[in-house]
Amino acid sequence: MTSLMESLDKDASNQRKRAAALQGLPWYMKENPSTLMKRCEPTDPGEDFIKGMVIGILLVVEDVKEPLPVSYNDVAIVIEEKIVMRHLGDVPNAFVNLMGLLYMLNLDYPKEMKYTFEVIQRLFMGIGSEMCTSRVHSLKNKLLS
Repeated sequence: MTSLMESLDKDASNQRKRAAALQGLPWYMKENPSTLMKRCEPTDPGEDFIKGMVIGILLVVEDVKEPLPVSYNDVAIVIEEKIVMRHLGDVPNAFVNLMGLLYMLNLDYPKEMKYTFEVIQRLFMGIGSEMCTSRVHSLKNKLLS
């Protein structure tokens, strides 16, 4: 989380703030973001990184150590170890498209990321916001106070 926040010191545009919030959300919800978002360099074979990924986002960047890159070589959505959408531009756009695909294909959220997806659905998108788990309700109260 600290490295994400420090990355905003370089450029704090709204789109980078959104990307930082979405990438930091799993950490805040005490979940492991490596099951949802994976990073690789353009020279890395992508098949190795999406192996075992049920639902997720693949970020292709020049420097995988940079927590919040200025630009991405590619941003792709992975479903059942297959890249289903590419060239999405950035993390917020990838999340919006991922949520749309999950609803359209009637897929369940990954169990290990249940709170992260619940926050996106109930707080960010406003779908079923009156019925939150206690962890998500706590975040909602913190955001609204």
